[in-house]
Amino acid sequence: MTSCFFSAPSRVSASLLLAAALTMLTGCLSRDETGLAGSKTRTDLQLCKAQLDAIKQVAPEQFGPLQKSFAGLMRNAAQYKQLRTGVTNGTQETVDALYLYRVNLLCADINQTLLLGLSKKGNAE
Repeated sequence: MTSCFFSAPSRVSASLLLAAALTMLTGCLSRDETGLAGSKTRTDLQLCKAQLDAIKQVAPEQFGPLQKSFAGLMRNAAQYKQLRTGVTNGTQETVDALYLYRVNLLCADINQTLLLGLSKKGNAE
């Protein structure tokens, strides 16, 4: 998965993208207060979740650990979203960057696992 979250040129844009990502991670697919619910961020996160679901079919032994990581990230993101406005801007920037990194890393792992699982299936005789 490409670096879809941190391509924004400013801190404000990064914060808005994080808010959209956190909304998606917490399972809310409706339009959020940032107005970014229909953005590329939402689409990329939906693709990440769809890829995770596909892993269940092509690499079921790896689905459980990845699902556990994804669910844990969603829980933590939901908690952070509730607390975010109560911390300083510097703390927001730091923790926003952490979540952007964690989402990108997990989605890259999911993408790679799916690709390897599909390639193994394609090479099976």
